This record gives sequence, structure tokens and C-alpha cells, in this order.
Amino acid sequence: MRMRPRSASGAPEPGGARDDLVMLTLGTGLGEGRSRAAGRFAGSRGTGIELGHVVVVHDGRRCQGACRGRGHLEPYVSGLAATEAAREAFGPTADARRLIQLAAEGDETARGILAEMGRHLGSGMGSFVNIFAPELIVIGGGFGVASWDYLIPAAEEVLQRDALRPMRDWVRVVPAELGTAAGLIGAAFVAFDAAA
Repeated sequence: MRMRPRSASGAPEPGGARDDLVMLTLGTGLGEGRSRAAGRFAGSRGTGIELGHVVVVHDGRRCQGACRGRGHLEPYVSGLAATEAAREAFGPTADARRLIQLAAEGDETARGILAEMGRHLGSGMGSFVNIFAPELIVIGGGFGVASWDYLIPAAEEVLQRDALRPMRDWVRVVPAELGTAAGLIGAAFVAFDAAA
């Protein structure tokens, strides 16, 4: 992908390919990546970045897996978080799929849960816009793709509130063109880079 040309003000001009982006993959957990014209951003030691561990709620929920932190983005926006919220609201057999199904059927509780998750996602995205000034935020992963209609409107509202100008005027939030396969393809590129 090639960087879009920028105007005298620094804003991207319309049209053309984009390669300055943040990718968020919402699945069981939260995967992420950062790409620029120079290539994938891997950090000073080559280990990548952990955007899912940005704090969005001080002393908030315990993080998932081996992480001992609290209030990180991941436990507020992942499919696992959706399953936990669904079980609290609808009983022990509910899960993320059922939550999305109920939202699609018009259930206001389900829609409210997903909108709240979207607001947390928007807090993270607003921070990423302020830090990285990407042209795109790409949302992928099974949960991200399936819940798009219920997460993203609330997420974009918070992003627009929290991100600074002019960056918030440049960024677009888009679904991954490769859908749920995007994470696997990204992992293959990481492995390829490591082997090179």
C-alpha cells in the first residue's frame, strides 16, 4: 500500500491507497498491529506493541490471561468480555453470539451492553488517534466483524469526542476487508519478517 499524498495543511488528500493504520482484531482477546509506509511497527526490541493493554479505566477490571493489570482495553471489548456480560444479563448459557443475536432482534439490554463496549473501544481508539495519527483504524476478528453495527457507532462517537484535531478529521474506521482471516494473514507476515 502507498501513503496518500498530503495537502499543504498536512491532511491526506482524497483517493489513493493507505498504509498508515492501526488494526484492532476483536476476538476472544484483542490483537493489534500498527503499520506505516516504512513497514510494520515492531517497537525497539522487535516484540511489537500491546494496544490492548492501554488503560481505559483506572483500577478497572482485571485483564485477561496472564496479565495482572487492571482497566486495560482488552477485557472491555473482546469476545470473552461480551460472553461475560451476556451471562450476567441473560444467564449462564448466554455467550457473545447470543448477545449479538439478541441485539439483532431488537433487545435493548443487549444493544446497551454492546454500545457500552463500543464506548470503551472508542476511548482506546481516540487515544490511538492522538498518539499515532493514523489514516485508518481497521476493525477485524470474529467478534469485531459480527458486532460491527452495535459497537462502532458508539465507538466513533467517543473517538470524535476524545481525539484531537486535526487527527480526528483525517481518520476513518473501517472493517477489515479480509474479515476474520485478517489476523491469520497478519500473523503469517510477522513470521515471514522474523524468518527474513
